Amino acid sequence: MPMVACSLRTYLWSSAATPLKRPRGRSTTMNDERDWTDGGTVLQGQHCRSGHAWYLPRRRCPFCGGAAEWFEPSGRGRIFAATTVHRRADGGEGEIGIALVDLDEGIRIMARCAPGTTIGARVRVSPQEDNSSGRMVPACEAEA
Repeated sequence: MPMVACSLRTYLWSSAATPLKRPRGRSTTMNDERDWTDGGTVLQGQHCRSGHAWYLPRRRCPFCGGAAEWFEPSGRGRIFAATTVHRRADGGEGEIGIALVDLDEGIRIMARCAPGTTIGARVRVSPQEDNSSGRMVPACEAEA
């Protein structure tokens, strides 16, 4: 069998490197609720038996190569970084706060927040409907 050389760019655009699609309604640890990226109302993460956790769907653990299992994080975490967007992409009025949140389960997720949210604040992240687009987006609210 002859060896074929190809560039990284050719490989990345070939069918061999197709992105992982989240299996709808197929989960090893959850019920059949849909993730917010599919228009559902839950956050879903993945973890392996070694205890590593991550957010973006993968077939295998990016740290140890173990089998991936789905789980539903609590949504509780701490603000890692935050910024305020003054010019909205949808042309709407007002500011939008965006934050990176480190969830207690070890996952980092980007979410909407109140403008001026302080770094280190405890929050709870849950999918909420965006008023301008009607899409579900993760949003965080301060914990009491």
